[in-house]
Amino acid sequence: MHLSRLILNNIEMKRIIYLLLISLYCLSSCQKTEYQDVSPKLEITVNDNDGNFISNVTVTLYTNESGWKNKTNDILEAETNSSGIVLFEELEEQIYYFSAVKGDLTNDESSVATLKPLAINTKAQITLIIK
Repeated sequence: MHLSRLILNNIEMKRIIYLLLISLYCLSSCQKTEYQDVSPKLEITVNDNDGNFISNVTVTLYTNESGWKNKTNDILEAETNSSGIVLFEELEEQIYYFSAVKGDLTNDESSVATLKPLAINTKAQITLIIK
């Protein structure tokens, strides 16, 4: 009776070890999902006084007010698409100043800066009117 008990315990131990090995294999083959922060984005839409989108407007970004006022030290520049939109990606968490120019039309009399610093994982959206 003692021998049958030892054999039974040996079989149970083998099952436990086998289940542990399978569990370890499954856990080791699982991939950990890592979430990465996405840099802030800034989408600017340019309209005229009547609310029409304006394409081919040059939009320039600055990191400070003096750069914007003097039109120096710009960091990025792009043109609006046919829907009057320009998207700046991979920005820093800060306030941005911007100018929009097409011929003699500018945004100097309207919005010229983000109200607060841009944030990770967000896209700030601003609509400008150029006159």
